[in-house]
Amino acid sequence: MKYADEWKDSKDRSYAAPAESLKPKQTRLLGLFGVNEVELIYAGFYLETSGKVPRCVCEVDDVWLRKAAWDEPRCLNALSFPSEAERARRKKL
Repeated sequence: MKYADEWKDSKDRSYAAPAESLKPKQTRLLGLFGVNEVELIYAGFYLETSGKVPRCVCEVDDVWLRKAAWDEPRCLNALSFPSEAERARRKKL
């Protein structure tokens, strides 16, 4: 699995792999996480053609994200299959 650094600009927009010319204007995000701060949602699945995550995995993730949205509304932005009501709530964020 390939991991990339995350970078943030002055407007709090994040980038996984910004161009080298933009890096001096951005801040690299670093963080340490403990065992109690990580939750495994779904493990051990195969990717579909062209590296897509299977729909059944996305649906399980969406269930978890909907529960997490009660504490952190920004979780709605990560939903794979949002309802119309969730799309409306996302626009208000």
